[in-house]
Amino acid sequence: MNSIADNLFDLLFNENSFELFEKSTNLPFRTVKNEKYKCIEYDLKINLLTFCKLYLPIKITIIGFPVSICEKGYQGDLDTIFNDYKTKDGIFLFLNDNKTYTFEPDRSGRTLSNCVFDNKFKTFSEYLNSLRSSYRRRINIAIKKGNKLKIQKIKNTDFTDEIHNLYLNVLRNSKYPLETLNKNFFRLFESEIYVWYADDKPIAFVQLKELGGSLNFIFGGMDYKYRNQYDLYFNMLIFILKKGIEKQCKVINFGQTAESAKMRIGCKMERRYMHIIAGNKVIDFILTKLIKYIEYREVKENLKVFKDE
Repeated sequence: MNSIADNLFDLLFNENSFELFEKSTNLPFRTVKNEKYKCIEYDLKINLLTFCKLYLPIKITIIGFPVSICEKGYQGDLDTIFNDYKTKDGIFLFLNDNKTYTFEPDRSGRTLSNCVFDNKFKTFSEYLNSLRSSYRRRINIAIKKGNKLKIQKIKNTDFTDEIHNLYLNVLRNSKYPLETLNKNFFRLFESEIYVWYADDKPIAFVQLKELGGSLNFIFGGMDYKYRNQYDLYFNMLIFILKKGIEKQCKVINFGQTAESAKMRIGCKMERRYMHIIAGNKVIDFILTKLIKYIEYREVKENLKVFKDE
């Protein structure tokens, strides 16, 4: 099944689109390819202890996409890749793997989970009727608050600076920012873009992509000034859910972050992992001792959103 990761690998390893994509992000990334694997990597100075709220800034090489998506940035056998990377200088962090591995010593930890909605509904009304009353009431209140807003699908080429600023607003409020994408990305990456308007002024947008029976939320943006007035963020989630049901997608992929809000519409957490390795044996040993302090500690909520749960 084709995925967002496959789509991005095709773009980044294609000479015709590489240069365009390279100009879309502030992270100078590299493609690594041989007969056994492919990797996307970039260098970044980050706080390695971000998730445990301590401060340890360090320069590392991230194996991942220069775009914040919940997909791993390599294709191929991880053991083979590790055997190559441990002969290189530096520290290497592999992000967003969808499974963990048995390493000796342990070098895997949790990172932000992916929020996934398994769609078994034919209509949005059927979905609403399946909810427990408190969750259905919450959604109806949000819909009522946002019903004066106009939503319009735009052409990618019509993605303006004004709409891009909505993305930058979200980025400035993010706890875990990595890259900054300019408007070229939104114009280049084939997707559907929907914009919310209040009195003809764009105040929010979502970027979606349908692949292999899955609807994927890629990026979004909003003007926080309108967030409470229109219950804007929750209405964006509801819109994505409606679109996925309307398209009869089996899975609606809401991405990482904001787990609590996404769980309240029925999403489940799909675990993601990171793996760390260093070319220097001493540093590598220290990192394996730190991995449990580096990993993300997920929000623990046991929500029963549906009547049959």
